[in-house]
Amino acid sequence: MELEQVLARLAEGARQVLQADAAAVRLLDEEGAHLRVAVVSGLPAALLQREPVAVEHSPLDGESLAGQPTIIADVRTDPRAVDVPEGYCSVLCVPLMDKGCPTGTLHVYATAPQRFSEEDAALLMPLADLGAAAIAAARTLMALEALEASKARFIRVATHELRSPITVAQSLVRGVLKGYAGELTDKQAEMFGRISRRLDFLESLVNDLLDLAASKAPELAEEEGPERVIGRIKSAIREAASSTDWAQVVGIGIGAPGPL
Repeated sequence: MELEQVLARLAEGARQVLQADAAAVRLLDEEGAHLRVAVVSGLPAALLQREPVAVEHSPLDGESLAGQPTIIADVRTDPRAVDVPEGYCSVLCVPLMDKGCPTGTLHVYATAPQRFSEEDAALLMPLADLGAAAIAAARTLMALEALEASKARFIRVATHELRSPITVAQSLVRGVLKGYAGELTDKQAEMFGRISRRLDFLESLVNDLLDLAASKAPELAEEEGPERVIGRIKSAIREAASSTDWAQVVGIGIGAPGPL
């Protein structure tokens, strides 16, 4: 499950469990100094565009990040009620903790004052703990996917650089085998035959690596454009050259299609 889905389900689940009017999840940045609104339920989507809030400027979040749920019975009389969405009178804020480390806070809101109790906080904490673990798992998965994509890009670049010299070398070796560099002795023909088979293997390996890179990172897949088609035609001709008279093969012109 992607991180956005995890956050959305967490906010909606908290709202339903306590029958609250709204809910929001705030996540800490990498430095642990600022909180941003990552998802909302029952609140305007415009809140997602707000600038991150410094933890030191949000007493409500600061208390919760210390590891304890925080309740504001009435925002109109509680000085900790900073950055509470307009129209809501009571707030319950619980920490999102993964292996003892805070990752953010879970807020639930009600339009009526005195809405939340210690029992509500105890009921919400297990959901918050489960949500924090799911957030950590989603982030780990995202990091692994990014690593796989990075590996795929490296493989693609490396194999592309290898494919051209292999193709050229194979073409030259096949020309030698066909006798265009002079007649070969049996031993020379055997040696060049081995070289040709090895180059065939390397070319196949390069193509397999390119396919692997595309499967790990679909955005790297080659488009089926004119250059791709021409490349396939060249490969087919090279295959034909190994079993067809060379003079017949070289008579076929290979180039980009001209204007019709």
